[in-house]
Amino acid sequence: RSRGLGDVYKRQILFKEQDEKSLGLNKLVIMFLGDMVTGESIYKGQSYFIDLNLAQQLFLLVEEESNAILKLAEYFNEIEIDAVWGNHGRIGRKGENHPQTNFDYIFYRALKMALSSQDNVNIYVSECPTMLIRHGNYNFSLNHNDNVRAWNGIPYYGLQRKIYRLDRLYDIKIHYMMGGHFHTPGNIDDEIYLNGSMVGGTDLSINKMTMSSRASQRIYYFDKKFGINRESNLYLSESVSLEADDKGIYTDYC
Repeated sequence: RSRGLGDVYKRQILFKEQDEKSLGLNKLVIMFLGDMVTGESIYKGQSYFIDLNLAQQLFLLVEEESNAILKLAEYFNEIEIDAVWGNHGRIGRKGENHPQTNFDYIFYRALKMALSSQDNVNIYVSECPTMLIRHGNYNFSLNHNDNVRAWNGIPYYGLQRKIYRLDRLYDIKIHYMMGGHFHTPGNIDDEIYLNGSMVGGTDLSINKMTMSSRASQRIYYFDKKFGINRESNLYLSESVSLEADDKGIYTDYC
């Protein structure tokens, strides 16, 4: 079972406290890479596998995230939040509505308003699917990556081809491409970084893809001159180990 948002932010504070004397971590950059909420019609029958409807998710998320970020703001001199939307927050089928008609985008704008009076928190909400940001000497590309085709796993070739195309598209060097969507943490050639999922396994990943990763989020140490120099997974759940019941059955049955 996922431990949730509170545990993510407690662990970020722990990392800062551990390295405060040696590294002086004063700025926290949070990259929201999409799928902050999950829609009710992304695939048939999905509404039966979510605990809250979209509106309920939105209000709960604004409350939980704003409280957690305010807590982090007590520990860090500066917090920067960079946000791009995912595919699970869209309304209707793909292509039916404007791309920004997306509950991820609505959440980001609501969070920005909720934290507008917090001087050491800056929130930047992308107005397009890809967001380019410069930190120190390095350029970052943020995109949910649902436009990279995959079948039962991480599309390594497709992601590598994408970062090479971004260089040519924007005529700048993309040093780091950050993304989500595949619910599996990953590092490809120290250029492409994929975040894990806070929910772990889902109906889609388990019953259609026969896959599930431990609930986790990625954390990185970054130096303006030397770039990303350390990375770690913040695990939010224990590994699942099935045990048979007294009838020798491992999984639930009717």
